[in-house]
Amino acid sequence: MFMTHYGGIIFFISAVNALKLHGVAPTKPADLYGVGVGVVFNAAFKMLDESMSGSCHHLTPEDYENHIGYYSIPVDNATLPAFGAKPENTGDLQKVLAFAQTFGLKVNLKENGHSTFGASAAAVPGNGSSTLIIWMVNFNTIEVHPEGFSDTCGVRSNAAIKVGGGTRFGEQYEALKKFNYTFIGGTCDSVSGGGGFILGTGLSFHAQRKLGLGIDVVLQFDVMLSTGLIVTVDRCSHAGLFKALRGGGGGFAITLHVWMPLFPGSQVQNYDFYFSKKALVNATTWWELIVKHAPIADERWAMNIDHFSYADHALFVHGDGKANIHPDSLHVILTFLGSEEEAASFAILEDFTNLHKQISPNSRTLQHNKYARYIDFKVSRDGAWYTHAMKEAWLNFEYAQPAPSGDWPLPMKFLIEHPGEAAILLEKISEDKECNGRTAYQFGGVLLQNKGKSNEVVANPNIYDAGFHLVICTKQYFLELVHKFPDGVHELNHMAYDEDEPRHLTETIWGRGNYEYMLQIKQLYDPRNVFGCRYCVAWPPHLASYRYAIQNPMYMSV
Repeated sequence: MFMTHYGGIIFFISAVNALKLHGVAPTKPADLYGVGVGVVFNAAFKMLDESMSGSCHHLTPEDYENHIGYYSIPVDNATLPAFGAKPENTGDLQKVLAFAQTFGLKVNLKENGHSTFGASAAAVPGNGSSTLIIWMVNFNTIEVHPEGFSDTCGVRSNAAIKVGGGTRFGEQYEALKKFNYTFIGGTCDSVSGGGGFILGTGLSFHAQRKLGLGIDVVLQFDVMLSTGLIVTVDRCSHAGLFKALRGGGGGFAITLHVWMPLFPGSQVQNYDFYFSKKALVNATTWWELIVKHAPIADERWAMNIDHFSYADHALFVHGDGKANIHPDSLHVILTFLGSEEEAASFAILEDFTNLHKQISPNSRTLQHNKYARYIDFKVSRDGAWYTHAMKEAWLNFEYAQPAPSGDWPLPMKFLIEHPGEAAILLEKISEDKECNGRTAYQFGGVLLQNKGKSNEVVANPNIYDAGFHLVICTKQYFLELVHKFPDGVHELNHMAYDEDEPRHLTETIWGRGNYEYMLQIKQLYDPRNVFGCRYCVAWPPHLASYRYAIQNPMYMSV
């Protein structure tokens, strides 16, 4: 019997009484929904719905709502969960957890962001009739604390922001418009800053080289365990869980809130070197310059090479919310956190400007946009390339982005020791006709220094060695990178869902030692193995090589 100390016990007793009236014990879930949802289960599920401030219901494919609803993206060869809950508060969450454990359901979480490979969309195990997905859309509170933040260690930090587990960056950035801070955050406003972003790696396209990854700087989590208990998690409170949540993905607990630091404000300079594809005579010279500056550029500089591609269609958004498509354009974009005068003192800007001038004046444009605050930049078309305003245009865009084939890093060491070869390799990948715009996160800067603290997180430490981390559409190019750089890393939030066999995935996302550690934490904090999702810790296909690390009998049958 599921024992609990919280208010959901009233609901639980009612559900158990309903079961007894029908002569069915709640310890045999297969009797209730193995071949179809039974009368008893339906009655209890209805009771759950009526007892909640929020709601729950049987799910259908129509519940998929273009990155915003229960599901992220359609998942090939995956069964969608049969049941969904949309809680309003922590009391609702506790009732849902009690119900799920009474009936033996696996609980999946949809934090309200989007997922490249549909981790939050798939049923686990594969039979959707045994999975309930919780949509955290109502957990989107935002608090900005200019006065600072104190963790349970008593350590006082500077300004911080507290965001709910279902908060999207679009909502978070709206709240930050009143302030002048620099911060870690994504370029897509549909990403959940309080959810999958920080549980994965926490990439920040324009600020990570200066500030670090999200998992490097996160201050604290408030989570609900599978027992319904709410705990504060940081360096001095549940320190083991704090480490596991920093890069470990889902499956440990429900994230209610995340505390992130806010850094001193900064001006932003954005330089868009635009030119016609037909005017570019020698792309290799551009790639050579990109490779040259990647290792040596000041940490305040970030290079955006996503749109420097013959296959890219350069989809941008203007103030009226309409898409502006330039199918014949190429762009190399440099972003600098600082003043125009400071930016002008660096060789990187001079070098790209001089190379740009070699193109015919009629076929090139240098657009320099200035922003007084980082938040102004992040909510602009330069700082956030995917917004709700352009959702319809994106979905109807005839060159819609295909699912990636994989992600892999180009090591910084390779860029330094073999710059010519690196330039040719990047140029070849940029000509990928199957990819309408790939993603390339630039690393270096403080990230190289942060590898020394990689024992504080569970992400694979090799990720800090990257020069660029690439998301690739063509399988051939992806496999070529894996073969050439066997010590590479999958970045949890951008990998494709079917890239490799499970053991290889586990060891490249986290590393064997980190995964063993995560399994110990998972068994400790989720003893009944309630939480699960595709690629979450203890995802069944991953466990085949880690049976020796399982001591909890509740995990043996997975």
